[in-house]
Amino acid sequence: MRKIDVFGHKQNQARPLYLIVLVFFFVFAGYYISNYLQNQRLAELEAEQARIQTQINQVVNTPVEEIYYQIGEIIFQLPNTFDEYNIVNDLNYIRSASGLLESGFYQAKIKDQAKSPYSFSLSNTIKFVQIDVSFDTNYPERVLDYLDYITSLDRFYYVSDVRISFVEDSPDYVQITLYSFYNDVELDS
Repeated sequence: MRKIDVFGHKQNQARPLYLIVLVFFFVFAGYYISNYLQNQRLAELEAEQARIQTQINQVVNTPVEEIYYQIGEIIFQLPNTFDEYNIVNDLNYIRSASGLLESGFYQAKIKDQAKSPYSFSLSNTIKFVQIDVSFDTNYPERVLDYLDYITSLDRFYYVSDVRISFVEDSPDYVQITLYSFYNDVELDS
């Protein structure tokens, strides 16, 4: 580099070196500042993830309170007549809600005045309705949804038996035996 420019002024040869050092300083400072900010944000996100995971664990580990009633306590909530139409509507709702509408060979047999599924005796006015549901499905995990929806209905259902037959290269075959109840008494109007 020349020591004198075209106008006769003396040139300082150290200026480009100062400029390079200054650029390096800004680049390194920017690098360390951005790393510090990213690590700080990462620590915040990890703390939030730990807090959310703790909340999830609390929800998952909280036991669901189940209430069991004696038959004498619920006998007045039972319907007093057999209504096949409502049972069919319940089964259609359950089938739709659990995602089993595509199931082939869906069949529900309803038998009024069935034998009691219990080994103990109940009042003579309580009548049992046996419901045998069978279908095939490619999604056996949806059977659990089907059973969950049964327990969420207003009508009382008792799941007596569930059988799933797994067959290679074909849909799984499901058989469910349910019982419903009604209190066969005359109501005064």
